[in-house]
Amino acid sequence: MDHPAVPTEPIGSVMVEIGLGHGALVVRTPAALHGREIEISPLEAPRQRRHVEVLPRALAAGIVHAAVFPSLPTGPYLVWDPCGGLPRRTRVAAARVTELDW
Repeated sequence: MDHPAVPTEPIGSVMVEIGLGHGALVVRTPAALHGREIEISPLEAPRQRRHVEVLPRALAAGIVHAAVFPSLPTGPYLVWDPCGGLPRRTRVAAARVTELDW
């Protein structure tokens, strides 16, 4: 099975769905994580993981590498280290985009 190629050019905007009971999470990473998957799980359910790829993103301030989780139920989460280190805790707030620097 062929997999789509990981984009090497910066990606523009990302549609997020936030509001009552939902927020989004942006995990900024080093460029070395380009193409790697970042996983997230609810704090109380670490086996219920979702993942997204780290991709280059075009911002007004320049290019950053980030994983974007566009819609998550509010609450505490674990963000899993793609290199096998300890997970980091974060909290997703309703109607907001939470940012985490890796």
